[in-house]
This record gives sequence, structure tokens and C-alpha cells, in this order.
Amino acid sequence: MRSSRVASSIAATFGKTTVGASSDSFRRDRKRVNRYLLPVSGAVTKLTVYLAPTRTAGKQVIKGVLYSDAAGKPEALLAVSGQLAFTSAMRCSAASARSR
Repeated sequence: MRSSRVASSIAATFGKTTVGASSDSFRRDRKRVNRYLLPVSGAVTKLTVYLAPTRTAGKQVIKGVLYSDAAGKPEALLAVSGQLAFTSAMRCSAASARSR
């Protein structure tokens, strides 16, 4: 009798899945990154960034990025989203990144 192993995967979500109650604003051309850790080994298949409109005219270009971790510091770039030009007139937008 032959046996075989079948790889299984379970889809899971971590982090925020809706727009949160708190917000922050930045001066022009300033960006932010946040550190999140997967609770178990896995693969990130989608990154969503929530953005809210402001009262400031103009636009900002952003990308979502994923880096590996080396003792709490970013190491290798793992994934990057397409470029998004966000304007204050947009109601809400999301940029999605897929791993390379």
C-alpha cells in the first residue's frame, strides 16, 4: 500500500480587516511602515493599506512593502505593491501587494 502526503494550507487573516477608529496624518512626502509578526510560519498572499481623505490638496505616491525581519529590523524586501497615487479627494483606497 502506498501512502502520499498532501500539503494542506489554512487561510488566515491577521492585523486589521477594516478601517480602524484611529488615524494619523503626515507632512508631504513622509511615509510610515509598521512592524507586524506572523504568529506562525506562513505566507502573506495579500497586503491591504487603508487610507482616508484629508483636507490637504495634492497627491502622494505610495507603495505597500513587506520585508523579512532580522532581530527587529527590516532585512530582505519580500514583496512590493504597485504604485498608488492617493489624493485627498479619494474617499478610501487600498493598495495590495503580492509576494514576489
